[in-house]
Amino acid sequence: MRKSVKKDLQFIKKCFGQKKDASGRYVWRHAHDAALYLEKIARKYKETDPAMIDKLYLAVLGHDLLEDTKATKNEIQKKWGKDVLKYIEALTNKKGDTDFSGYIKQLRDAREEVLLVKFADIFSNVSNSVRFFGSFDSHWIKTFWLPLLKDYNQNLFGRKFLLYPRTASAMIKDIQREIRNLLKNAIKNKN
Repeated sequence: MRKSVKKDLQFIKKCFGQKKDASGRYVWRHAHDAALYLEKIARKYKETDPAMIDKLYLAVLGHDLLEDTKATKNEIQKKWGKDVLKYIEALTNKKGDTDFSGYIKQLRDAREEVLLVKFADIFSNVSNSVRFFGSFDSHWIKTFWLPLLKDYNQNLFGRKFLLYPRTASAMIKDIQREIRNLLKNAIKNKN
């Protein structure tokens, strides 16, 4: 079990600073929510050992550091080790939010651990989109977010998981439930 939870949270808080998302929440909270979610699901299905669960937790906690902060690879490796850095690097969209076709292919070819981290990220983002629906631009949801979720569904959710089949299946079901809730909100709030 991780002994440095407070230090890990302090690290991401420092890296993200005072940045807030569209709902007004500090950006680091998304990473923390996603990390707690993956940890809970992984512990429930017991398809890996506690040391791997800790690495996955840290990878989710740091999944946006290379894309959205000035944190360096060296800093992350020193803090959390080379395995966690590898997972974070595998999740990083090198072209940013402007190109997702290459990114989805990158994820399709990724290790199962990387996809579990991505699923936690997606779940947290979709849940926040549902919970704080009124805070988000409806045009962005309809023209960017929902099409991206459709791409994730078509390209990632059907993958066969050999190491973590129950964990992945539970996460995918949770994500799909939240997508249905988001669609209901979008239909209810048509402009």
